[in-house]
Amino acid sequence: MRLFVGWDVGGWHCDRNRESRDALVVLTLERDGQPTLAGKAWRGSLRPTLTSHNGFDLVRAMLRHCDVSVNDAEAIMIAIDAPLGWPRAMLDLANGGDLTDVSDRDFDNPYTRRQTELDLIRQGFAPLSNVRDMIGSQSTKAMHFLRAADLAPQPRARWYADGVTAIETYPAVALKNARCSTRHGQLMDALLSRQSITKPAAPDVRDALACAVVAYSASEHPETVVEPPVGYPPLEGWIIVPGSA
Repeated sequence: MRLFVGWDVGGWHCDRNRESRDALVVLTLERDGQPTLAGKAWRGSLRPTLTSHNGFDLVRAMLRHCDVSVNDAEAIMIAIDAPLGWPRAMLDLANGGDLTDVSDRDFDNPYTRRQTELDLIRQGFAPLSNVRDMIGSQSTKAMHFLRAADLAPQPRARWYADGVTAIETYPAVALKNARCSTRHGQLMDALLSRQSITKPAAPDVRDALACAVVAYSASEHPETVVEPPVGYPPLEGWIIVPGSA
């Protein structure tokens, strides 16, 4: 059994924020190889889970929120909607390293934008920055998960250990891909037919499902997602999205 997990990340203390919390959705495969829902969609705060579990037990505890068992899982792909790295130029600056030239254009500032974000901006998207926008909490929370789960960095912007692979994605870009959007809509209809989702929870759950669809694509059809270019800064990570998005 293979599992594809989507995680829309809330802030560390998102239990205080009714409008934005962690959300998890899990997919698995039908006999024909198509993705289908596993367990239930979950929304809440993962802070207690992240701070009380380590290694594979952390992944097991996260999926337990969705009533999904990992006992028979041969592989788990987790797609995360939060930056899994910070701009290299900013980290160099903070650690007493070299200065970097700063453009007159805000959207071209290497202190506040990673290479993957600059790439998306050139394509007409507007990704958030974990330096200048209010997603630093979500970013550190997702990066804490990588370390706590003992996932090690791998080539092509993956983190891996014991059959678990994590990638970073961005639902707003992923859903620009027609096939991803259609699959997401079908699965969302199926989810709503089996589970009541409140209005405040809906955006988080929808984004988590979009992440799960990307996890499925990256795992089962890697040729359909855009890989990081040769020479990208590995410590910055890279946003994995479907091609032609």
